[in-house]
Amino acid sequence: MRTCGLFAAEGVVDVVKDGKGRASVRGVYTCGSRICPVCSARLAARSIGQVIAATERVVDAGGTALFVTLSVPHSRGGALSELLDALQAGWNASMSGRGGRVWKHLGRVGYVRALDYTHGQNGHHPHYHCIVLFDRSVNDYDLAWLTWDLRERWERAVRRSLGRDTVEAAVKVDRVKDDAGRAVGKYLLKAITSATLETVWSAGKGNSRGRSIWQVLAGAERSEADRRTWREIERATLKRRWFTASRGLLLEEEPEGEDGETIQEPEQLAPDDAPALSMSGPFWRAVNRGGYLALMFGAVEDDPRAPRGALATWQALTTISLGVPKSEGAWLEELDHRWRPVTV
Repeated sequence: MRTCGLFAAEGVVDVVKDGKGRASVRGVYTCGSRICPVCSARLAARSIGQVIAATERVVDAGGTALFVTLSVPHSRGGALSELLDALQAGWNASMSGRGGRVWKHLGRVGYVRALDYTHGQNGHHPHYHCIVLFDRSVNDYDLAWLTWDLRERWERAVRRSLGRDTVEAAVKVDRVKDDAGRAVGKYLLKAITSATLETVWSAGKGNSRGRSIWQVLAGAERSEADRRTWREIERATLKRRWFTASRGLLLEEEPEGEDGETIQEPEQLAPDDAPALSMSGPFWRAVNRGGYLALMFGAVEDDPRAPRGALATWQALTTISLGVPKSEGAWLEELDHRWRPVTV
């Protein structure tokens, strides 16, 4: 993940702009990890769009969408791998076999499930956020009965796994009401990107419920305790699915490698796409290392806050980078000389 998006597949990195004026990069290797802040955001955005479309189809046809949150008891010193095993055991007992037949009896046609994680005074707190879709209206009586059945199965499974009782708040079921697409989109932004985007945007505002996975990593630069926590997160989440959907709900499936992570091939530039900028690999890494990526993308996207003549300057520099071999460090010095006064 440290090198995700930094290295060029063919030695050249292109910045392209789509029909809506948004800039993106092509021609770099990515790691494809679900807890990578680069890859997770892109994969989540695609998944969110597909789930929103599926939800709107179901709700518009008279169906029902439910929000489900599932958690397990946890305390300081508890092993994350055991908590994740308990989550999976509870899910299997509640959503497959006899438990699955209960949901299907009420018309379940699909679900999406995302693993969320925080770390606080009571240690690791992994939990599931889910969207469950039904092809018919689920009335209040059926919803109450379904919630009771889910809670009973969840509690039994967790007790077998951890030897502890759950609290009532461990199982929460809410109905999606008005504006299904917007509601699901907002919910999934929390569920799918909680480990990346949302917690990065809200960093520093404080979170009484615990720190995100990336706040733990940031603390690991200074704290041995956070380094141990991060290493445990890495080991415990290896081969775990951070996001999954029932078969057929999403429009396309993502190939997976032997370690369970999504396979990401180098992003290739389509032949008919004319890049706004093309640059060498060392130049691209210098832009990232120096913190100039937002400035470059702002110039390509015609951001009114971009300095006058910024795009022309970037075009000149990137063109030179393709013909004049320089190291990453040399290009970083050049960028600092040209752009540091502007950024300051």
